[in-house]
Amino acid sequence: MSAILSLTALLITGPQPVPVKVDGYRHTLVLLSNGELIGWGRPDMGQLGPIAAIPIGYYGSKGIVHIKLPKKAKDIAAGYETSVAVLEDGTVMTWGVDTANFMGGATLPKGNAGSEVPLPLPGLDHVVKVAAFGSTFLAVKDNGDVYRWGSQSPFGDGRVPTKIPGLENIVDVSVKSGCMALDKSGHVFTWGGMDWTGMLGRLDNPDGVGMVKGLDNVKSIAAGNSMCMAAKKDGTVWTWGSNFQAQLGTGKRTEQAVRGGMSNDIRVQPKQVPGIKNAVAVSSSSGGFGYALLSNGTVKGWGNGQLGQMTSRSNGGYFESPTTINLANVKDVWGLGMNGYALKSDGSFWVWGDNFQGGFPLAKVTTIPTRISLK
Repeated sequence: MSAILSLTALLITGPQPVPVKVDGYRHTLVLLSNGELIGWGRPDMGQLGPIAAIPIGYYGSKGIVHIKLPKKAKDIAAGYETSVAVLEDGTVMTWGVDTANFMGGATLPKGNAGSEVPLPLPGLDHVVKVAAFGSTFLAVKDNGDVYRWGSQSPFGDGRVPTKIPGLENIVDVSVKSGCMALDKSGHVFTWGGMDWTGMLGRLDNPDGVGMVKGLDNVKSIAAGNSMCMAAKKDGTVWTWGSNFQAQLGTGKRTEQAVRGGMSNDIRVQPKQVPGIKNAVAVSSSSGGFGYALLSNGTVKGWGNGQLGQMTSRSNGGYFESPTTINLANVKDVWGLGMNGYALKSDGSFWVWGDNFQGGFPLAKVTTIPTRISLK
């Protein structure tokens, strides 16, 4: 009888929504499969919506915040204190602080103080993807063009979205210390990063867009802390850039970032990460670590693990070679700040690592994956 009741309830309510994208650092945004948007963390600049309606803990929200949008969302991104959502009709909404043009020319009620309520970002339509980090915001349109706004760059002052020259047929973008783009042919392009780290895949033209040489047939990209990652269609993972946090997965690390020239720990040319096979996606954090999701549902991680990001401990806190994350049947994985997040094939959602948000979703730093209830 109970089984019949459970089936009836499922037919009435339908499948429960699950995370399809997680982004952020000071505040975290989670896009659900039904187009709804939730979040938690620092709400002080309106990046989670109206501040007065959010119960505040020591550092951030006491729990999940439901963010109201005029329509369902199909993609999201979180800047330092600003949030962005792509609605199902291809328009873009933004809210939070606007100190450095973070909101891309949206009409604001209180000047650069921004808005606690999502506002339309003018000049952009037919958008399919967005990415953000700090003061850099990117949008990909359905025709493959890429637009940028936020802080000043060689492509404009950032006040309004500006098309980036030299990019065509782009299907995905990623941004951390620098920017990456993937085109439909499987080629990777970089720009805007710290060229001395090697993360651009070249030493010339640091301000312009350039294709990363020696890399093709790529299906997943991830920009990280002074480095870049790419998973190819053959299941291999490739990295390049700085290795001062062991974020290249080479089996070693340098003690500090190297400036003013080349060294064995600054890699301009992409090279394959040893020990990784059958990768389907990669994710890299500004905290100096990365994950590779394998086709069998396991996750490999490497780099900075000082706050439990690798679900285990190591001498010195750095994992110089890929290690297996203690979580099985993973469908998607995200590395954000000093935390790991994962969606399992059963629809459950998990987190581990730092408790930066002051009590939610983690009460303390932990190496043990902890399930998050989205109710």
